[in-house]
Amino acid sequence: MKLGKETVEIVYYRSGYRSQEYVDQWENLKKTMETIELSNAIKVPDAALKLFNSKRMQTELSKEEVFSKYLTKEESEMLKLSVIRQWEFDDMKEEQFREVLKEFEKAKDNFVLKPNCEGGGNNLWGEEGYRALEQATPNERTMYILMEKIQTKPIENVLIDGSKHEKTLCDYEVSNFGIIQGRGKELTKNEIVGHLIRIKPSTEREGGILAGVGSLCAWAREEEEQE
Repeated sequence: MKLGKETVEIVYYRSGYRSQEYVDQWENLKKTMETIELSNAIKVPDAALKLFNSKRMQTELSKEEVFSKYLTKEESEMLKLSVIRQWEFDDMKEEQFREVLKEFEKAKDNFVLKPNCEGGGNNLWGEEGYRALEQATPNERTMYILMEKIQTKPIENVLIDGSKHEKTLCDYEVSNFGIIQGRGKELTKNEIVGHLIRIKPSTEREGGILAGVGSLCAWAREEEEQE
């Protein structure tokens, strides 16, 4: 691509978000990613941001000793009210692992086992999640994080699929669109530029849009009536 007299190259990743890809194709993937990372192309995302987007990073950012470094004391206290418990198994001692597993066994529907994958349709729930973690070797456990299930309050809405529509109870997820840009260790841009609302029937466990379960929802704001 030409921008004036300059040649601009952009690499946009649509793969490499599932751990199995690294197991099955590691040698080829390693050479390809190394070539891309060492080039002058703009990477979307680069290797560092790709790692930062992983499930494993979620567990780090949920720890008070981590997020409090970037927030005021007041902001940290507010965030603590909404942070749910998460566990990673990288350096967990066997005794502690057995305690976590025992808690999982007592209330299997209150937890979700998440492989380090993106795109939806990968999580393990209930008995299936418990058995997978129980039978995993210490090395295999590091492929997962265990998360306390978020208990939501369903709201009635209308789901539209082509010419069909259905009124049902739904769960919501609100998130931000962000732009982050940098060169090496220099951060040149980090901004919130929009919002995304994802919705799914409350009877469904998964919410991935690409998995065919979740949907996009429009943002509507009701103005308060003036007295």
